[in-house]
Amino acid sequence: MIRACGIFAVLLLTANLNAAQIIGFAAGFADSTPGFWGIEYSANPSDDVAIASVTLHMPGPGFFDFNAPIFDAASSSGLNAADVSFLFSGVHPTELTLQFAPGSFTKGDRVQFAADIDGLGSKLGGALGAYEGVHMSVVLADGRVGSANFTTETSVRSATTVEVSSNVIPEPSAFALLGAGAIALWGFNRASRNCLQ
Repeated sequence: MIRACGIFAVLLLTANLNAAQIIGFAAGFADSTPGFWGIEYSANPSDDVAIASVTLHMPGPGFFDFNAPIFDAASSSGLNAADVSFLFSGVHPTELTLQFAPGSFTKGDRVQFAADIDGLGSKLGGALGAYEGVHMSVVLADGRVGSANFTTETSVRSATTVEVSSNVIPEPSAFALLGAGAIALWGFNRASRNCLQ
């Protein structure tokens, strides 16, 4: 019985190892670093659903201070400028959404772009971990969503990792099989105790 419970616990714990991992970062000086902002789809997970969009929400008094973000082709990998649409409203938006062409942003790809910031007392990447950090929300092509906040790593870099849980859900028959196995182990254990007495 204890073994069956242990096996079941291992199955539940390993289910999240297949979560999609998306890394967001801001590094350097917002006014002069071409690829100041970066979003990378980790190549490790077995989940291979494309990213549909990523939204960055500035913390506290922070806001984006630009005419338009600039795609950095030299730092990006697996994507080109035509794959990315930058969506925002107003002169000083607090939110920026990157929308990706269907199926374009897949495992191992990285997008980097320039977008100036203001209102945080510094234009260094480390400032984006202040005021609870930039909030990054990720939407995958199958509708799953995940989010996390940036934290300051150094004075010039803030980053976060968003984990979007796997859509693998055990079938009811798997639970029935685990239950039958637990009952069989309990019966075997009980029978072996009765034989020893």
